[in-house]
Formats: sequence, structure tokens, C-alpha cells
Amino acid sequence: MIVNPHEWLDACTNYLMQVGIPEDDAFITAESVTLADMRGVCSHGASRLPIYKNRIEAGVVNKTPHPVMIRDHGAMFQIDCDNGLGQPTAYFVLREALARAKNAGISIALIRHSNHLGMLAYYALKACEQRMISFITCHTMSVAPAPGGLSPVVGTNPHCWGFPAAHGPIISDMAITPSRGKIKDLAASGKKLPSGWATDSAGNETCDPEAALSGLLQCIGGAKGYGLGIISILLSGVLNDVPFRSSDLPHCLENLEEQAQSAACMILINPEVYSDYDSYIRRTDQLYDYVKSSVLKEGTDAVYLPGEIEQRNYWRALKDGLFISDELYREINAPSC
Repeated sequence: MIVNPHEWLDACTNYLMQVGIPEDDAFITAESVTLADMRGVCSHGASRLPIYKNRIEAGVVNKTPHPVMIRDHGAMFQIDCDNGLGQPTAYFVLREALARAKNAGISIALIRHSNHLGMLAYYALKACEQRMISFITCHTMSVAPAPGGLSPVVGTNPHCWGFPAAHGPIISDMAITPSRGKIKDLAASGKKLPSGWATDSAGNETCDPEAALSGLLQCIGGAKGYGLGIISILLSGVLNDVPFRSSDLPHCLENLEEQAQSAACMILINPEVYSDYDSYIRRTDQLYDYVKSSVLKEGTDAVYLPGEIEQRNYWRALKDGLFISDELYREINAPSC
């Protein structure tokens, strides 16, 4: 069905409040998942809320966390998020990082003891609103091997860059492997995987989603994607002194018995350190024109900057409404007991 995004945001906020999440934290989480759906990133949209609810009701997520500063070195700091919901605790860290980057020109924040952070572009877009460049990465449970290996050593480990720009934020938000959620969707619909997504348990390439789910995902770009995955582990895991091996890292969504121990690294850069902001924005306009002037191959209507398609999805959802499955709509709007 088609829903009004603003009404859907209210419904998602209320859904989380019904299980004891304070209103401000519920709103931030609801805003994150609604924005993900509006941008077409449905894997991190409102379909996550029932999963969050299950973990909250199981007692493995702290409803009312009190984040604590562990290390404070001016522009560099580390915060323990007290096992709170990922989005509001990460947003708390983001606000602190933004304030410090305003003064120092840069800030580097390490987040530990949190939960699933949702769509990383959410934080990058918030940083862009404050005229800040951002980089955010986190490590997840291992699902992909090193080149030549048969043991999973890196996770989906997303890398997200955000740049304020003349024609709207330039956002590059990507995981370094295919999503297990997408593979499950393909399995449920009886469809095959694209080539190169996964191998079976013996390391043989497979297009069978069922075999992939019991096998290994593959890093995008082979060794290059694997390298990015290791960088995520180094920044958000090793530097942060938190678990990074799968044997020590509970699943942040499916596990109903253990705290997630999710962690991340967040870097904010103030472009006004190098020039006035208007001059910086004019240069992003030049980049836009440079990319858009590309000679197009046959059958291509346009080329896009990173995040531009998602931004068009967002404006379309604002105008035409947001598609939500009937099942999810009933779940979110079900009366509390």
C-alpha cells in the first residue's frame, strides 16, 4: 500500500515507544528507517523495526542507555553507548563529533557497545546539513573470506562518505559484500543470484541463493573489497579495542540472547578549514557539471553522482507516497496489548 511518509514516521515512532523506547530515541530510529525506505534502501528500512522490537523485548537492548565518554583527547574521543539502540546512540555521538569538528576542523569518534546502526547515510546526511564532510564505517559478523580462503573473516562492513554539495549531498554508502537480506529475498522468490555474489561451502561459485546462505559471500572487487573490509575492522574494531572475530561478535539482529557489541568509527571534516564554504560549494558544482557532461553510451539516458538516484527516490516518495507492504503496515499499526 502507499502511505504518507510523515504519517508513517509517526507510526514507526509510536511502535517503538510502545515497547518502552523514549520518544526522542524512538523518533530518531523511526526517522532513520523511514528515510532508508524513501531513498530506496529498503534493506535498512522499517522492516527492521520488528527485529529491533524482538531484541528489545528479549532484554538484550538497553531501552534507556546512558552513554559514557571513555577517552577524550579533544578532536578524538571514544564513547561507550551502554547497549542502547544503534540510531539514537550513534546520533548522540554524531552531535558531539560535529561540535568538535567545528572547532578543531576535524573529529574522530569511536563508538562501542551499541546496536545495529541502520543506514549509515542517515548520519552522513545529518552531517551535510551542518556543512560537514563525513566518513563512517563499522564492522559486522564475518560473512566473506580473504582471497583464496574458505573461512569468513570480513563482514558486510559498510563504508559511507558524505559531502555537502551544490546539487544535493553526494553520498557514497556501500557494503563491501552483497546483503544476506537480498539473498534471502531472492531465495524466497525462487530467483538466482548474479554471478560473483557467493560461493557454496566448498568455495565453488554458485548462483543458488540457498547454497549461498550456507556458504560464503564474496567481496566486491575481489581483493580490493576485501582490503576495504579489513580497514573497517582496523578502524572500528582493532583501534576501538572491541570484538571483531565472528566467534566473539553476536549477530546484531538475529541473536535474542546476547548484547550486540556493535561498534563504528566516525570521522567529520570541516571544509571551511581550507576555504570559505561558498567557494567549496562552487567547486562541487564544477564537479557536477564535469560528470554530467559525460558522453553517454548507447541506451543510457544519464549518469549520476553517488547518492543522486537515492535522493530522487526520496523526492518521489515525498510527492507520491511511500510503498509499504500490507504485512508490515499491519505490524507497525497493531494496537499495543
